[in-house]
Amino acid sequence: MDASALLAIGHLAAASAIAAMLAAGALAKLAARDDWLVALAGYRLVPGPLMGGVAALLPAAELAVAILIVTGLGGAAGVIAGAGLLLAFAAAIAVNLLRGRRHIDCGCDPRGRPRPIGWPMVARNVALAGILLGGIAAGPGAGLPARLLAIMAGAGVYALFRAIAILHSFAPRSTGAPNGAY
Repeated sequence: MDASALLAIGHLAAASAIAAMLAAGALAKLAARDDWLVALAGYRLVPGPLMGGVAALLPAAELAVAILIVTGLGGAAGVIAGAGLLLAFAAAIAVNLLRGRRHIDCGCDPRGRPRPIGWPMVARNVALAGILLGGIAAGPGAGLPARLLAIMAGAGVYALFRAIAILHSFAPRSTGAPNGAY
């Protein structure tokens, strides 16, 4: 297997992990529609009459993009759409942070638990969009067996990160070091 095929497999594994993240977020939004509507309204970016449509469209778009990325049916268009979604999410978060609205729910937790927005979320989404776009240069380069292996690896990476996040959520929250200690 040559270097370009290995690069393509690596990108597909990373893109598959990102697709799993998008799909998990979409399914959480669909499963807890009322909570998702509250989170979306908290951003104050969508006019009231459009709220229901946008609330339905975003998870549908996330699922569609995830499918396009994993199957490769959309080619570069699926990857570009995925990067576009991630950049739109980053922009929505950044706008609210710049407005001083740091305590709104991101609406992005796959378990449906409220999470306040922050600059690390903006950076994460921009980095993930960059990973997706960077893979376009890698090209297809991998046959079906390697493609399936890359997809499974990406799903495994996503599952590992979710497990770590779940375990981390059980850790006691620090209230700061006493007496200036580290």
